[in-house]
Amino acid sequence: MTGNDQDSFRTSHDQERLSDKFDKILAEIYLQQKGPSGKIGKLLAKIKMRKIVLNVTTLLKTVGVWRLLSSPFRKNLPDFFIIGAAKSGTTTLFDLVTSHPGVCGIPAVKTKEPWYFGSSSLSLKWYRCLFPIKKNGKLACDASTSLLPSSLAPIQIRCVLPNAKFIAILRDPTDRALSHYEFDKRRGLDVPANFEDTLKIEHMRMAMEGIRTDLQDFHKYVRWGHYATQLEKWFSVFDRKQFLILEISELQNNRQKTADKVFNFLGLPEYDIANVKDANMGQYTNMHNKTRQILVEYYRPHNEQLYKLLGRRFDWS
Repeated sequence: MTGNDQDSFRTSHDQERLSDKFDKILAEIYLQQKGPSGKIGKLLAKIKMRKIVLNVTTLLKTVGVWRLLSSPFRKNLPDFFIIGAAKSGTTTLFDLVTSHPGVCGIPAVKTKEPWYFGSSSLSLKWYRCLFPIKKNGKLACDASTSLLPSSLAPIQIRCVLPNAKFIAILRDPTDRALSHYEFDKRRGLDVPANFEDTLKIEHMRMAMEGIRTDLQDFHKYVRWGHYATQLEKWFSVFDRKQFLILEISELQNNRQKTADKVFNFLGLPEYDIANVKDANMGQYTNMHNKTRQILVEYYRPHNEQLYKLLGRRFDWS
């Protein structure tokens, strides 16, 4: 990557800070209008979540006839969310949490990520179909990694589940970006043959799109590492006490200690998670030294912003 590429990083960074500031102000305006549980807050959720008439075909395909017919009796929704970050150990964390007998995932679709809040046009009725009619005292979890970078998801969830809890697990954003790219490449997605070209294309698209903040384009390898900006949006909507922030090395170095911290946060009794293994482990190519240096310098102010926000530092490059 050339000096022009580094200038592109800086330009994109400046533009995005303005966009994120606007999004934060917009969210605060919505919340000041009699709170998110008022008419405006509910209308905001309905505009996004019910903008398309319920697609029965989609319902039948994803949740089945029984869950569709029993949907009027399904009132359960998640008690807590694992909001990301993507490619930061969220699947292993999800397996760890749901191994506890007091927690259930989403048995209907056998996935941790329904990608509903912030990115789905289906109704809340569809979302309820994913969860059991009776949880029998168990806590339900949604672990969609699309939540953390979403501008709309915090407001939507606040309208429906104001007392929910949230767990975020973070990773050095430079390593996260490469891991995200390699993951998409293994899945056969249409991505460039090498990481450097991917970064160049992302920067150009960000500039051309005016740093859009929606989630229509999933391939935001660099921008999804702006953790401070993302968390600030969530903290502006929910009380900080509703969040547990982890770093991936905690999970890697002492899994049981991390599990104890999570279970305590959720109000669950201690539980031995010895059988939980690493998930979604893949082989990664080495990042060019120059590319790593550029990314490290690019993320430095973002990481400092995060350390200040959380009041703690991580051992990142």
